[in-house]
Amino acid sequence: MISNIGAKLTYTDNTNKDFLPTNLRIGAAYTTELDPYNAFTFVLDLNKLMVPSPNKDNTIPDKSLLGGMFGSFSDAPDGFSEEIKEVIVNAGVEYWYNQTFAGRVGYFSESKEKGNRKYMTLGVGFRGKDRFGVDIAYLVPTNKREHPLAETVRFTMLFQIKQEDEKQETVTD
Repeated sequence: MISNIGAKLTYTDNTNKDFLPTNLRIGAAYTTELDPYNAFTFVLDLNKLMVPSPNKDNTIPDKSLLGGMFGSFSDAPDGFSEEIKEVIVNAGVEYWYNQTFAGRVGYFSESKEKGNRKYMTLGVGFRGKDRFGVDIAYLVPTNKREHPLAETVRFTMLFQIKQEDEKQETVTD
């Protein structure tokens, strides 16, 4: 997925324009059902900002929108090794019992030179048979660095408005 593609923004005056945080995200998930009641999903997600890297003097090169996006794969001052450090890694595991109760754990890791955000998320979920669900997540910083969302609890409520009926076709249809 590529998100936030757009023209540069200015927050103060027209001489100071900043790139939108155009983002490239590539991920994969694998689900395995142990039996009719137990299932695990394993997830890996790689994320890279598609904006120009700052020069060694910490200035941002003046590039066009597409030049900044596509140049972001080869513009790091320290070469390919620094480009790899710009990739954020997310991984997680989700367990479902009877498609009703879920337990989740995830990890977010960013290079020390590119922000050093590292945290774990823990969560639980419930899905009722009547199109209702609740998810709860908790963020735990793991590198003793303050995070704006550290030790916060997130709640999500799900309500499915329209439920499609599965149409059964017979051999003679």
